[in-house]
Amino acid sequence: MHPTLGLFASQFTKQEKETVPWRTQATYQQSLKGLYGGKHIQFGNQISDFGNKSRRTWKPNVQRVKLYSEALNEQLIIKCTPAALKYIDRKGGLDRYMMSMKDKELGKKMYDLKYKIQSKIIEMDKERNRLSRLDVVKEGDEGETGEKRIS
Repeated sequence: MHPTLGLFASQFTKQEKETVPWRTQATYQQSLKGLYGGKHIQFGNQISDFGNKSRRTWKPNVQRVKLYSEALNEQLIIKCTPAALKYIDRKGGLDRYMMSMKDKELGKKMYDLKYKIQSKIIEMDKERNRLSRLDVVKEGDEGETGEKRIS
């Protein structure tokens, strides 16, 4: 590969990582502050008994709820819609729901929460693998008579 192309490629990846998904989203900025499950403001007409039309908006039903994260082992207060709660329940919990979400669908707070959960899960897997390797070594550490030694 040409030396200048390698330099250009590394600059491109750095620039790509610096672009955060929540700054590129143009519609409904409030949804970046919680889990809205794809809900956003809807617009339409309110029609009176006489047929007069006036513009109005329908806002999502946003609630502040406490959700438990198994990976972090703590309760988190999150702004959430009933639709998002339904998705969380369907996925099997907050952690699984957050891992299934795309980065561009999340705001800064939820983006940070997702990667905090992800790093904790990776850390727990490494610990589990380390402990399982220790158990294999202890089980394989038998004497000539077949008795296990306790270390």
